[in-house]
Amino acid sequence: MNSRPRQCLPFSFSYWEITNLMINRWPLKLPLIKNWNYKENKPLVVVNGILALIAFFALLGRLFPPVPPPPDLSQAPVFQQAPNSFLERIKGEIQRNMTLSDVLSMHDCPRELINQLVATARPLYNLKKLIVGNRFEIELLPDRRLNQFLYEIDLDKYLQVDLTQEGYKAAVHSIPYEIKTDYVEGTIQSSLFHSINRLNEGDQLAIDLADIFSCDLDFHTDLQPGDHFRLLVDKHCLNGKVMKYGKIKVAEFSNRGTVFSGYYFTDPAGKSDYYNAEGKSLRRDFLKSPLKFGRISSRFSRSRFHPILKKYRPHLGVDYAAPTGTPVVASASGRIQFAGSKGGFGRFVQI
Repeated sequence: MNSRPRQCLPFSFSYWEITNLMINRWPLKLPLIKNWNYKENKPLVVVNGILALIAFFALLGRLFPPVPPPPDLSQAPVFQQAPNSFLERIKGEIQRNMTLSDVLSMHDCPRELINQLVATARPLYNLKKLIVGNRFEIELLPDRRLNQFLYEIDLDKYLQVDLTQEGYKAAVHSIPYEIKTDYVEGTIQSSLFHSINRLNEGDQLAIDLADIFSCDLDFHTDLQPGDHFRLLVDKHCLNGKVMKYGKIKVAEFSNRGTVFSGYYFTDPAGKSDYYNAEGKSLRRDFLKSPLKFGRISSRFSRSRFHPILKKYRPHLGVDYAAPTGTPVVASASGRIQFAGSKGGFGRFVQI
């Protein structure tokens, strides 16, 4: 057995030294010792050779990095519109005597654009007839070109005009309301309008409630303090705000101890109307009043003091006073006998 201790490599190099030796053709320049036994230390030679190869390829990777593949331009997004951060959005309401030219001119839109906008929307809506109070929105590009125009036609739909690659395109859309069913209850103190308003509800709800019981109650003369009502109604909301009322689903009105009820129902034929608890229609041949709302200026009397003649005489009728534009309906179906001006009656319609 050979007791001579195994000799190690007579040299020691770092990573970069090995690399430098490889570049400078190290097999020819290593200071090898003649009496060193390479056969017995063959594993050490192999390990050092492997380390040298690793260092060589690492150096090649640093000197000649791989070229990245070119980007796939077919998947790149196509820029068509300016970012929203560069768009200017203007909101407002149509004022009295305001035209589309006034709306766009105040934001530096050219006259040609106004004519083009009117022509584009004409098949759907005439923008020359703007309604006072209706809302509009304008979206402008950085170069002041019109990118989008929105106009509220009514409480159910709106007009939208957009700038596209083919020019301006117009469309009419339904307003996306959120419908909520709400319970409303109140007591009459002076009038139905006043009682509804005290509940933070709109006048239209009072009109719709009065219309349901228009054949049973005269809301000008029959109401008494302490009368009570309650109902379920659909409310059309937008951004958390009630924009309009839908149908009243169920209504109940207690007048002088008598309870009137109405239920909205659609029959198999598709006809919808209000019915009482017995299933009878609330529509009658006669209305209790020709006006939904207003006030009685002069009641039926056998002896009324005439404000002009200054003497008492019969007044065989009921006079109503209402704001200009209030719709007047006939209390029943009939045939018109006379329509025109008739002496002290003024503008007169005889049915």
